[in-house]
Amino acid sequence: RDQEGGRRQHHGSRQVPLGDTRSSSTHGAGMSGVWLWLRGTLWSDDPELNYDGTTQSLVRREKAMQRRRRFRWAMAFVVCLSVAVGILGHMGNHPRKSVHVTAGANDVDFYVMSDEPFDFSDTEQLTRELEALRPLEAEFIVHLGNANGDVQSQYQEYGFEREAAVLNESSVPVLVIPGDLDWAACGSRKKAERSLEWWDVNLGRLERHWDHPLKVDYSDDVVGNFAFLHKDVLFVSVSIVDAETRSDE
Repeated sequence: RDQEGGRRQHHGSRQVPLGDTRSSSTHGAGMSGVWLWLRGTLWSDDPELNYDGTTQSLVRREKAMQRRRRFRWAMAFVVCLSVAVGILGHMGNHPRKSVHVTAGANDVDFYVMSDEPFDFSDTEQLTRELEALRPLEAEFIVHLGNANGDVQSQYQEYGFEREAAVLNESSVPVLVIPGDLDWAACGSRKKAERSLEWWDVNLGRLERHWDHPLKVDYSDDVVGNFAFLHKDVLFVSVSIVDAETRSDE
């Protein structure tokens, strides 16, 4: 009944049970709370939510802004992680083909060295390295010269003998080319010719110390020049003194 006429008023043609009314109110309140939380997290710099003219409101606003930044970083991390997991899962469903690289039948593996051993301090280290060399790593070694460049033994017969003994420790054949410090820079023609003779005796055909399939041909005119054909690859050495010398050298 209303207060004035005492008449009962009906609004609408259907009555809503009390239980449904409470459920709808609770659901609406929950959604409203979620929306307010999202607003306070993502748009926390809204003056309507965070500022009322007091110092406390400024503190609340700053804290809300910090929460917003952390929330955005967290969402970005989740998105990136989801993308990464998706990509990895897609790659896992489509495995890549394995690629096997094998050496050709005519491939030739060999080492090139020079200026070693330069002095007595290098002799021990070089000997260990030559001894540890495996035939599977290289089929032969080419020494480009100056094997007897030590000041004390330079142009001396015992120096060439020592270098030959060191190179003989190699597990694979060694072919040697004379360098300028082996003979050309001796200071006189006589010393140069004598040093070249000692070089030829000790290092000229050093590869014959090993049992190997290389068929090396040596020049009769120029000491140190050689050539051989191995696995359809032609190897040619040309000994050239690339330095100016005095007229008497």
